Amino acid sequence: MVMSFNSAEEAIEVINEAVKINAAASFKHRDFIFNDKLVQQKLNGEGSSANKQIIRMERQATMEKFKFHKITHDVIDGTRPPTKRELLGIAMSMYDPFGLLANVTICIKSLVQAMWKQRVQWDEAMPYELAQQWSKWWSNIQSVKHLSVPRCYSLMLPVAEEIQLHIFVDASSLAYAAVAYLRIKKGDKIDVAMVCAKSRCAPLKGTTIPRLELQAAVLGCRLKESLERCHDFRVSSTTFWSDSKTDILWIRSTRRDYKQFVAYRVAEILSTTSSDQWRWIPTTLNVADEATLSLKFAEVEN
Repeated sequence: MVMSFNSAEEAIEVINEAVKINAAASFKHRDFIFNDKLVQQKLNGEGSSANKQIIRMERQATMEKFKFHKITHDVIDGTRPPTKRELLGIAMSMYDPFGLLANVTICIKSLVQAMWKQRVQWDEAMPYELAQQWSKWWSNIQSVKHLSVPRCYSLMLPVAEEIQLHIFVDASSLAYAAVAYLRIKKGDKIDVAMVCAKSRCAPLKGTTIPRLELQAAVLGCRLKESLERCHDFRVSSTTFWSDSKTDILWIRSTRRDYKQFVAYRVAEILSTTSSDQWRWIPTTLNVADEATLSLKFAEVEN
């Protein structure tokens, strides 16, 4: 479980209360890991295994860029492309609960899917074309350690005059994605923070781009619902942005004689949003576009 708090005191209070509630049902919680060392020491004690674990993690971070278990050094060093088994192991080792690297992790998911599509065996060498894509992705991902994402928006929320939620959705023949941003206004000051993102590979069974764009719109709606469940602040307005004019017309149309695929997804979209919340945006301005161009392997920017 990943949680965040406005202060160390709030974190200690909530965790202690959770421990008491679970202890009443004979569930014992221990070994909490925090980025605040004082909070961690107070909850775990000086010599706890959790404290030792986070110290090991910090030391490893200074010694090496990534740690993937059961992957040989020649793959880690970039001298040999991974087999399908190793590639899947690397993909499963990447922990990104908030989707801050959705535009990066979708690339390796696309590679795994491509190896399945080409019927590559578990321990068979990666085909040349995919190996070239792997090499470029592996080289670019080394810069992730320098990535900085400003998203400490909780400090602005208590004094905000207006909080807007903006969700961008996009799709390509390879993937579809949704990303959420908060626009927080206080007087003349406006802060924009990325909250989270989701990306999915396009299904192996081919479908049209408008249908994939519609699937991205559904993903955006589900992302909105998830954010509403996880946050306790009130959003002034929510706006969805898509560069698909076809999808905007489907959502805004008063006719409902669509085929099943479109009808079901439009119905789900309109069950949680209204048609006037959906707006068109040029592809060049759609930030969700970054997570759908997986074969281009865009470099990670600081």
